[in-house]
Amino acid sequence: MFSAPKKFTGKDVWKANILLHAHFFRVKIDDGELADQQQQVVMTALTLVHRGLLQISTTHNWYTCSTLLMNISQMLVQGVYCYDAPLIQLPGITWENQPKIFKEKNLYSNHQLMRMTAGEQRKALSLLNDKQFDEAIQVAKTIPRLEIARVLLTVVGDKAITPASIVTLIVKVRIANAPNKIVPRGKGVAVADIEDISDEDTAAIENFVADFGKREKETKQTPPEAYCPYFAGRKDSQWWLSFANYQSGKLVVPPVRISDLVSERVVVLQFQAPPQKETYRFHLSIKSDSYIGNDVMQEVQMTVVDRSTLPSEPAIVDDISEPEEDSIAAQMAQLRGQQAGARRGDDESSDED
Repeated sequence: MFSAPKKFTGKDVWKANILLHAHFFRVKIDDGELADQQQQVVMTALTLVHRGLLQISTTHNWYTCSTLLMNISQMLVQGVYCYDAPLIQLPGITWENQPKIFKEKNLYSNHQLMRMTAGEQRKALSLLNDKQFDEAIQVAKTIPRLEIARVLLTVVGDKAITPASIVTLIVKVRIANAPNKIVPRGKGVAVADIEDISDEDTAAIENFVADFGKREKETKQTPPEAYCPYFAGRKDSQWWLSFANYQSGKLVVPPVRISDLVSERVVVLQFQAPPQKETYRFHLSIKSDSYIGNDVMQEVQMTVVDRSTLPSEPAIVDDISEPEEDSIAAQMAQLRGQQAGARRGDDESSDED
């Protein structure tokens, strides 16, 4: 009979487990040394999720597992348990008053709160005093509300997606409540916005993709700091973009970390189309690594058609004509021919010798 390894059942393991759950349930630890150890455990766990477990999961193209690990990242940063109400992230909202707010006002998320008028907000959060209410509203305004502005699947240069072709996925995301709506476009860039380009305009799409790398380098921005009072240290607000096959549940490409989303950002990915002609369904999701309740998802369809549907390639006309006899080109060609003939004659005479 095999016994469980001590490294999974030792005292240190149980201690770390208790400290993590105390963090998730926001249990106050009065002992200063234990509180410091708790923050060390939380930060180590976050590093382990980002740089260890998530990389292993994406290497195997596990979409569900990768999504759950991203949820754990949100839990660690905000000090909440899985499937908690997003409203719990606001100051003044506690485990005691949040269920009452939901039961009486049917208020669950920050997005619901921000869609209300000022009077409706005050009525919904009537359990808070004026100071707590003002703080909660100010924080709710800073929590980013993400939206997908444009999704495009295309084969650059072609009007259709054929089996085994290289498909380019273009996704534009936007922070709806960004404080600064001005987006840097890069120096000397005259390419149209992807939102203004139609699916059929292959030339404009090709120009956009070709210029994307230059534009991306020139428009790097510093991400805003996430509001996370239960996490020690500064935490930048970042995002993961995942693209998975709906039928197989597998990641098509590894998740992309969007680390500089301030107002809007374009992400360009490439993958190989399936070998069969069919309509495929994909799951596009963008998840925050810092906040719960801010994830956005969209279903994307891609139709793979036969190559015969593509227009035939234009015939290449050979316009190279023989140079005129009295031209310099003709004289040079004649001279080269005479030199080549002389070399062949020398080679033959040397063979006879």
